[in-house]
Amino acid sequence: MKTILTTLLLILGSTHLAQASLGERKVGIEFEFAGVGIGADNTNLENHRWLLDQVKARFGGGEISVKPWNKYSNAQGTSYATMKDAQGREWSVLPEIMTNGKFDGYELVTPPLNSTDDGAKIEKVVAAIEQSNRFVKGWSSSTHYTYDISDLVEKKNVSKVVDLILFLESRILEIYNTVNPERYHHVINTYAIPLALNQKELLADLAAMPPKERTMDNVRAVFLKYEGREEKLVGGHAVSVWKYRAINYGKFFGIGRFSQLPVLEFRLGDLVGPGNVVKMGEFYQRLIEVGSKTPTQSYVDPIPDFQTFDRTQAEQHATLDRYMSAVPLAQYQTFLREINMKYSVLPLKSYGFRKSTCSIVFM
Repeated sequence: MKTILTTLLLILGSTHLAQASLGERKVGIEFEFAGVGIGADNTNLENHRWLLDQVKARFGGGEISVKPWNKYSNAQGTSYATMKDAQGREWSVLPEIMTNGKFDGYELVTPPLNSTDDGAKIEKVVAAIEQSNRFVKGWSSSTHYTYDISDLVEKKNVSKVVDLILFLESRILEIYNTVNPERYHHVINTYAIPLALNQKELLADLAAMPPKERTMDNVRAVFLKYEGREEKLVGGHAVSVWKYRAINYGKFFGIGRFSQLPVLEFRLGDLVGPGNVVKMGEFYQRLIEVGSKTPTQSYVDPIPDFQTFDRTQAEQHATLDRYMSAVPLAQYQTFLREINMKYSVLPLKSYGFRKSTCSIVFM
């Protein structure tokens, strides 16, 4: 992967990005942080308020409300905080479970954002969080981007969404080589597995559907056909069905335990540092815009060497890591041209929240 990115930089040279925007498509972002030396006790309430104070300083807002959370049996004594900004949009800070099994992490959840102004402000919020030294990038810390894709539904037809799914999953190697996740010390981790890895038949069935037959009910039925397999893949935990995917389609189709919402969630990226929040968002949005306009009626497996995958087998996981990180340069360049992007740099090794860097330049 480093060879690909280094070569691209040498070929294309240094280019500057114009002021970045979150764009017209609304996006909600979830940032997961680990606290520094603070456990799940009353001390973390100070951090709840502090995080929302950083939001208030950039977006305006009113009173910060802190209430008991206690959502799970192992989350007793926890709290969450909410605040409405100057536009009446609600922000929240929720407890986040960390690798120690305790809810002593923090999840900052934004309302739907868009525009250059929102992008500039959220970058400043993340910069303030990093500079405070109150929070770090934990072993499991990630950033989720959830986009409104309601415009891709035409009456009851979701053919554009099917095209998007097939576009994303067929180019999953290139997407991973751009985002470069490393949490849990793997490129693909237990909580963000692409359908392309172990639900190949589902994707083939979607591709075989004629566009006019791709109604919400018909496409949902295809997912439900494979829900039994999905439950086995997550060890029989019904609450996890369709949830721990690199790209979450469960919310859009209202399957598993999800209520139906016209959104698409990207879950594969690690915690994004300041200067990178909007750039990563632009990359995901570019995928949506191009993918939904790329008619697809066939599916070519991008990971044919893995017909089965057992995440508990360390040797197999290491082999998959190497496979996911070894996209040929010509293949990667084709992908970049396809989404109208000059180059992308997201280091495979970005130790800690403060050192996380990326540079994405669009044509």
